[in-house]
This record gives sequence, C-alpha cells and structure tokens, in this order.
Amino acid sequence: FLQIKQATKSTNTMKNSTIILLFTACIGCSELFPLSAQETKKGTIPAKCITSEKQMQQLEESLNNISADLQKKELEFSWLLTERYLNYCDKTNKHINITKDDYLKILTFERKPEDLKVLEDTYENAKKELQELLNSDKEYTRLYTSLKESVNEEARKQASAALSNYYSRRWSDNETYKNLRNKEQKTLRQYRIETVRYALNECKAQQQVMSTQFIDYGDRENILSSDSALRQLSVEIRLLKDLQQETIRKYQQLKYKVSIPE
Repeated sequence: FLQIKQATKSTNTMKNSTIILLFTACIGCSELFPLSAQETKKGTIPAKCITSEKQMQQLEESLNNISADLQKKELEFSWLLTERYLNYCDKTNKHINITKDDYLKILTFERKPEDLKVLEDTYENAKKELQELLNSDKEYTRLYTSLKESVNEEARKQASAALSNYYSRRWSDNETYKNLRNKEQKTLRQYRIETVRYALNECKAQQQVMSTQFIDYGDRENILSSDSALRQLSVEIRLLKDLQQETIRKYQQLKYKVSIPE
C-alpha cells in the first residue's frame, strides 16, 4: 500500500511539472507572436493589404480627376481648332472637304437642316447657271461625253486632261464663264463653312468633341504653329494622356499584385 501511495504521489508531481512547462511555453508563444499577428489569424486584414487598398482608392480618384480634366480640354481644343480653321478657310478662300467626315456628310446629304437651306439653294442655283453655260458649248459636250464613255484607264486620263485644258482656256478667254465659276465656287465655299459651323454649334450644345478629320494635316500644323492657346492645349492634352496611362498601369499592378523588378 505504501509503495502504491508513493507511486501515485510521484505521478501527480510529474503532471504538475508538465502543466508548469506548458504554461511557460504559452507565455513564450505570446511574446513570439504579438497581438496583431494573432488577430490576423482570427480574420483581421493585414496592414499591407490595407495600404494597397488605400493606394488603389487614391489612384481611382486621381484617374477620375484626370479623365474629367482631359475631357474638358479635348472639348475646348476641338471647338477652338474648328473655329480657327473656319476663319482660315474664309480668309484664304479654301474649300472644306466634307467627304472626309461622316457627320458632315450626313448633315449635308441626309439631314439637310432648314437653317442651311438658303445657302444650299444659293449654291445649287449658281451651279445650275454655270452648267447651262457649259452645256451650250458643243466642244464641252463632246469632251464631257468622251470622258463619261471612256472604256479604259488610259482613255479616261486622256479625256480628263483634254477637259481640264478646256476649263483653263475658258477661264482665260471667257469672262462670263469666269464670273459664273467664281460665283459657284464662292457660294459652295460659304455653304461648306456654315455647314461645319452648324455642326460645331450642335457639338457645343451637346457637350461633345467636334470631329476635325476634315482638316488637312498641313493646315492643322499651320494653325497650331500660329496660335499659342491651341499649342498650349495640345501639350496639356498630350501630358494628361501620358499621366492617365501611367496611373492606369500603377492601378493594374496593385490590383493584380504584379511586382515590377527595379
């Protein structure tokens, strides 16, 4: 009985020692793994993730501001460039090629706004007068028929050259033809200018960018070189676009956790 009692006492002593060791180990674990790490295991978002999300929010806000400013400047640039080009065409008697722009083609040949009706009729009447004069000349009729009935490219080129030569001669020796031709060209030029102006006013009313595809590259560069306000806007737009792309790149890196080696 005495031996059993001593053995039981020894076993209890070993259990108490084990409990003390385990308690000490737990205290050590708390020191090794601070509270923040323990909370992370329970579901708290790591500080690094919080920082990334905050950076993404800041980039989104920056992108919105850049986009708004870029849109405003692109509107202003397209409107101002169009106005400058219209003034340029008016001063230099340059014709606007509306066939380069779908919006202007629809406006001219399909919609036909009532506000442009007088200008259109004036041009059509001048064109008709000129054509009646030409049709009264048998030489013109023969040359024009030859052009229309050309059976191959070589014949077409020859007929076209002969007709161009005819126009040059009539311009030099026929005052009536010259006056009617000038009238037709002047009314057409004015009709085209006002058509573009009408489109510009619509874009302004709807807060839309005005398409400038109808402006030749050379004319555009000449206008930019002589207008400091347009040049400044052009530079600002280019820089904003570069900044927009760089901001998007940074945002995508954070979103998809892509690290770029330095």
